[in-house]
Amino acid sequence: MRKCNNVCVYNLNRGFTLVEVMIVVAIIAILTSIALPAYNNYTAKAKYTSAYAEVNLGKVQADLIVHDGKDIADPSEVFTSAASEHCSYTASIIGGAGNLRCIIKGPPAQVAGVVIRFERASDGVWSCFTDAASEIKGALCP
Repeated sequence: MRKCNNVCVYNLNRGFTLVEVMIVVAIIAILTSIALPAYNNYTAKAKYTSAYAEVNLGKVQADLIVHDGKDIADPSEVFTSAASEHCSYTASIIGGAGNLRCIIKGPPAQVAGVVIRFERASDGVWSCFTDAASEIKGALCP
């Protein structure tokens, strides 16, 4: 057993002070404010890229149908259905010229409702048009 003569000093520093906890919370808040917008842009780019890839695959099927001398009036002739997880499709190619469109659906908000449109000229050349922001579309569709 320990005896204290006149003064006993105990070490009671067993936790964090309020200032230390507030500093940690402030650091976490700053890191979150930097990371969250970057994450949102990353998910928007990923959604746009997936939608672009889906409608881009439709060009091959559309070319096969046009080379057979047929017109396309329904998106289910080109795509497996009129909609997918990422897109709602429209398709109209008459006489070898027309377009395939993907309207991006769902979150994130930066790309919800964005249109990716592939125009086919009668000579078979495809051109891409979109109303996506340049930081989202990158070099995929100028």
